[in-house]
Amino acid sequence: MPENPQLSYVKEQIVREIGLYTERKKFNRKAAFGFTVIPATLAATATVSIGASEKLENSWLAIIAMIATGIASILGAWETLFANRKLWRVNNFALTSLYELQSDIAYREAAADCPISQDETDSYFDRLKEIRRDGEVGYNKAVSTD
Repeated sequence: MPENPQLSYVKEQIVREIGLYTERKKFNRKAAFGFTVIPATLAATATVSIGASEKLENSWLAIIAMIATGIASILGAWETLFANRKLWRVNNFALTSLYELQSDIAYREAAADCPISQDETDSYFDRLKEIRRDGEVGYNKAVSTD
């Protein structure tokens, strides 16, 4: 029996969305890590440079400390603006929902003697739209400055 073209469309869209959310997750995970580690490293560098400049009477170390502190402050503000850690969580939630939908369809397809009905296909499509909508709402909440 040929597969329902609408079900094929839903399955293709799930794969597409999983790819998009996976790339976003990877980017936001890297950015969240960078925006956490780099400012902490710069702050530690500034602290050591200030202490060393006093002990060694070297003005260059104090300048390095000021530059490191300034960059760390900018990166902290940037992380707050782009909210990569929150976006990483939003992407993980969406991916989990997409994988669940994909699994539900595969499980249902395993019942070879009972093809998936149009109502079930419509329900899967509605769930896909809901996951997309929830992802967009989560994104907007994460980057909202309100």
